[in-house]
Amino acid sequence: DLVKDLMKNPEIGPSLCGKYFSTACRGARLGKYYLRSAASGTGKTRLAVFDSCQIAFPIRYSHDKGTFIVEQDKDGKIRQPRKTLIITTEMGKDEIQTIVLAYLSGVNESHILTGKYDVGEMNRVFYAAQLVEKYKDYYYIEEISDPNLSNVESTIKRYATIEGVQYVFYE
Repeated sequence: DLVKDLMKNPEIGPSLCGKYFSTACRGARLGKYYLRSAASGTGKTRLAVFDSCQIAFPIRYSHDKGTFIVEQDKDGKIRQPRKTLIITTEMGKDEIQTIVLAYLSGVNESHILTGKYDVGEMNRVFYAAQLVEKYKDYYYIEEISDPNLSNVESTIKRYATIEGVQYVFYE
C-alpha cells in the first residue's frame, strides 16, 4: 500500500532555490527541517527569502523569458499560492520587503534602494508590489527582536493556527 500511495502522491515538495539543494531535499516537504549553514555574509538570508517567495508567490519575473511568468500545476491551472512565514531576527521587515521586491521583479535590489532604475525596471517593481499586495494573505514577515525559543515557538504556532501557514523560514 505504501508503494502504491507514493506512486500516486510522491513525497516531493515545492521547489527551493538552487537546483542541487532542491533535488537533494526533494523540495520543501511538509514537516521537514532544512538547515543551511555558511559563513557570515554569504547570502543565507537572501536564499531563505528567495525560497519563501518561490513557495508563496506563483508569479515572478523571468530574465530568460523577459516577462513575468505564471507557474502552473499539472492541470495547466495557475499554481495555488502557499501560506508562508519568514521570521527575521537580524534584518528589519523593510529590508526583507526590498529583497522580496527584487526577487519578484528581477530587478537588482540596489536599484530599488537607490531609486535609480534601468529602462523598464520601475514598472516591474511596481508590478511586483502589486503581487505582494495581491498575495498578502499568503506571505507573512514577522520581526522578532528577542529570538528565544519561546518567542519563536509561539510565533510559529500562532501563524500556523490562525493563518494556516505551512512553510516557515527562520533567518
